[in-house]
Amino acid sequence: VDQTVSIPMKRLDKEMLSVADIVIEPNIENSSAINFTNIDSLIIKGYKSALPHISIIKAKIDSFTFGQIKSESFYIRNIFCDRDTSQLINTLYNKYSSVDSVSNSTILFDLLTLYKTGLFEDIQANIIQHKDSANLKFVYAPAAVVNSILIVSGNGIEKSKIDSMLNYHMRKAYKPREIVYSIIEVLKYYRKNGYLLAKCTGIEFDKTTGHLQVFFNDGIISKVIIDANTSETVIEREFPVKAGDYFSYDVVKKGLTSLRSTGLFNDINLSVTETEEENILKLSLKERVSSLLKIGFLVNNVYKAQLGLDLRNVNLFGDGTEIGLFLFSGAGNRAYILELISHRVFNTYLTYKINAYYKFNDIGVYERTPSATEKTFTSTKTGEYRQIFYGASLSLGTQIEKFGKLIFTGKYQIDRAKNIEGSPVEPYETKIVSLKIGAIIDSRNKYPYPDDGIYFDGYYETAQSFLGGDEGFILVAMDFRHLFKLSKSNVLASRIHIGFGDKTLPLSEQFTLGGQHSFFGAHEDEYRGRQIALASLMYQYKLPFKIFFDTYLWFRYDLGATWRIQELIRFKDLKHGIGGTVSFDTPIGPADFSIGRSFLLRKDLLENPLSWGDILFYFSIGHAITF
Repeated sequence: VDQTVSIPMKRLDKEMLSVADIVIEPNIENSSAINFTNIDSLIIKGYKSALPHISIIKAKIDSFTFGQIKSESFYIRNIFCDRDTSQLINTLYNKYSSVDSVSNSTILFDLLTLYKTGLFEDIQANIIQHKDSANLKFVYAPAAVVNSILIVSGNGIEKSKIDSMLNYHMRKAYKPREIVYSIIEVLKYYRKNGYLLAKCTGIEFDKTTGHLQVFFNDGIISKVIIDANTSETVIEREFPVKAGDYFSYDVVKKGLTSLRSTGLFNDINLSVTETEEENILKLSLKERVSSLLKIGFLVNNVYKAQLGLDLRNVNLFGDGTEIGLFLFSGAGNRAYILELISHRVFNTYLTYKINAYYKFNDIGVYERTPSATEKTFTSTKTGEYRQIFYGASLSLGTQIEKFGKLIFTGKYQIDRAKNIEGSPVEPYETKIVSLKIGAIIDSRNKYPYPDDGIYFDGYYETAQSFLGGDEGFILVAMDFRHLFKLSKSNVLASRIHIGFGDKTLPLSEQFTLGGQHSFFGAHEDEYRGRQIALASLMYQYKLPFKIFFDTYLWFRYDLGATWRIQELIRFKDLKHGIGGTVSFDTPIGPADFSIGRSFLLRKDLLENPLSWGDILFYFSIGHAITF
C-alpha cells in the first residue's frame, strides 16, 4: 500500500522540484523512515541546511509582494515630511526626501513592512498633493504594551517554568504572533514532561491596562471507562489512573506496563476522546484464556529424559489469583506441587504463595582415587541415595524497586534419606519447621543467555525445635552473579556463592557442588557439605553466524569446595575446574554441550604441581526446571 502511494507521489515530487526556486536537501545519510531514534539530530541538520537560504527566500517573498503591489503604480514627486517621534518612521521620511520621486507601491510596501513589525496596531499613509510637491505623513496607532501577565493553569506542571517562558513579552509591544510562538514552546514543554493532553484554551489582552491573560488546561481526565471482563479491582489496582487526575505519560505508561506484566491480557488498548470540556479515557482489555496446560521437557546427562506438565488457572477468581498443579518426572527425580499464588494482595504490593508438595532426587556418591604417580585422579561412583521432601510452605513477599523481591517463608517439611545403591548414607527421617527470609534481585536483560545485569539470591533460614520440628539449625547463603558486556558479542561474567550451616544441618539440607552449571570437572552434586565457597569467571562469545540457531561459545574457570565441619575449612582444599561449552538458543530451550576437567594444586608434587581429574562430558537440552 505504501509503495502504491509513493510511486505517483515520487513523480509529482520530481515535477515540483524541477520548478522550485530553492531546494533544501539535508544530508540525512541512510536514516530510515521507520527509525525514530536520533530525531533531534535530524531536525538540527534540516535547520542548518536551511540557514544559508533564508536571506534569498525572504528576498524572493519581498520581491513577489512588491510585484503584486506594483501592478497599479504611480509616482509622487518632491515629497517632504514632518519629523516624527518614531525613529523607524523618520528613517523612511529621510529616504523619501532624498530622492526626486517615490512610487506609491514603494510606500505601500514600506507600510506593510512597518505593520509586520508588530509595533503598530494600525498604520496608514496620508498624502497631500501640492502643485510641485507632496506632503507625506504616516498616521498610526502604536501597539499596546504588555504591562502584566497572568498565567492560569492547573497544578500538573511547575508554574514558574511557564511564567519564565512568557515573561519575555513584559514591557514589550503586544505582538499576537510572537505570543503564539511562546505558547507553542510552553505546550512543547508540557509534552516533554508527559502532559500530552495539555492545551491553551484562551488568550485575553486588555489594551487599556496592558494586562495579558493566558489560559492553559493541563489535561485533566474527566472520566475513565473500562471495557473488560476481569474484575475492575485488579485493573484499577494495576492502572492507578482515575477521573480527576492529570493525564501524565509516565503514569499511564507505568500503569500499562503493570497491566501487561500480570499476564492476564492478550490485548490492551488505550484511547482518549477529547472535547472542548472533557477528556474521556477508555481502556479496553481482551483477557487471555485463563486455563493453561504447559508441557516442558529436559534431557541431560544426569537424569536423562524428564517431562513436566503444568496445569493452572492464572485468573481463578477474576482477581489475578493463580492456582496450579505441577507434575514432573525423570529417571532419578520427581516432583508433584500444588500451589496457590496471589501476585498482589488487594491494592498492596504484597504477594503470597502457598505450596503443598512431594519431591525427590537421587544423589550419586563418589570417591576420589589418585593414580600411582598422583599426577591424575579418578572419581569413582561408590553408591547412590535418594533424598525425599514433602510438606507445605507459605511465602509472603514484596517487590524491591523494579528487579527484586523480599520474601518471608514458613515451611513444614519431612526430609527422608534412603540408600538406592550400596550404603553411602545412614537412612533417616526428620521433621523440619523453619522460618526463612530472603531477597532476590535479578536485572539480567534476557534469557537464557543474558549479556548484562546482576543476579543476587541471599537468605537466612532457621529451624528450631520449639517450632515443632525434630531438627534445629541455622543456614545462611548468598549467590551473586554479575555480567559485564564487553562488546556486542563478548561478555564477561563472574559468580560468588558462599554458604554456612551449623553442625546440626541434616544431609538433605546441605550445599552441593558439581555439574555442568556448577563446577566443571565434577559430577552432578559430587561434593556436599554444610559450608560452601565457589568463585567462577566466565567468558561468553556469540558467534557472528548461526549454526541453525543463535550460537554461543563460553569458557569458565571454577574455584571452590565444600566442607562438612566448619573447623576443617582450609584454603588448600579448594578445587579448580575448567571447561568450555557450545550453546544453541533453540525454540525448545537452550541446548548446552560441555567438556570440563578439574585439577588440584599440590605442593608435594615438585616437578608438576598439577594433579588432573577425569575429563567429563555434559549435555542439557531444554529449559532448566527447579522446584
